[in-house]
Amino acid sequence: MCKVATSSNKESSNKESRIPNKVTPLSFVAGCFAGSVGTLVGFPLDTLKVFAQKKQYHASLSGSLLFRGCTGPVVSAGCIQAMNLGVYDNCQRFFCSHQSVSIPTPLSIVGFSAFNAGLLISFFTCPLQRVKIVQQLNGGHFNPIFRQLYREGSLYYGMTANVILESAGRALYMMAYVYLKRALASSNDTILNQTTSGATGHLAPEGLNADGHSGLNNHIFSQENCTDRIHLPLWARMFAGGFANTFSWSIIYPLDVIKSVQQAAPAGGR
Repeated sequence: MCKVATSSNKESSNKESRIPNKVTPLSFVAGCFAGSVGTLVGFPLDTLKVFAQKKQYHASLSGSLLFRGCTGPVVSAGCIQAMNLGVYDNCQRFFCSHQSVSIPTPLSIVGFSAFNAGLLISFFTCPLQRVKIVQQLNGGHFNPIFRQLYREGSLYYGMTANVILESAGRALYMMAYVYLKRALASSNDTILNQTTSGATGHLAPEGLNADGHSGLNNHIFSQENCTDRIHLPLWARMFAGGFANTFSWSIIYPLDVIKSVQQAAPAGGR
């Protein structure tokens, strides 16, 4: 009877330690909101970037100039980011559906999931980026420019560079971001272990407090699972995201210049 109960408990524990392979609508909702807000805040810098890449300078930079062409990207960014985060999240869940939550997601799966997400959305972002750049450089409204570019067959100018930019860029970003989160979590875990062991006068085993029980540090910072739900302070997550973004852009920026130059041809210009 004891053996049967033990076996049953183990099976129940194993089931609970698996990650459910299911769609998470919250990923899409969060991505929608974050994408729209992020695009709106950073759009003036994107306009300046496009001007610099095309060596187009203006004596004065008004708000209307800096936000020229922002309607399309802001409206669509929510859906684009929702698709990105949704595909990334559920791709990880698919590959990790039989993996214990106590095992960190391999960085190869993190990168592959982000690569697939970027590959999918590149087919949507290329025409949107094409219209945006034409608006930023030459002005005009979204709908007429979109129809003109569609008629002349130039909506997908710069598609090759855009595919590489979206897929490889997002893979580099997510791998760097997850790696840094884990490094910061490990650092915080070590500090808390040392603090706890110092207060009691003896060393604590890894993952345990000095009293031999699983501590707060283990709960907060070591809950690393296949969806990378690492609980870190806001400053730590901002640092990891900022550094990962700088790292990825430092590698893929030349591709962005090529894409911008290719997509800068005005509507009806050929």
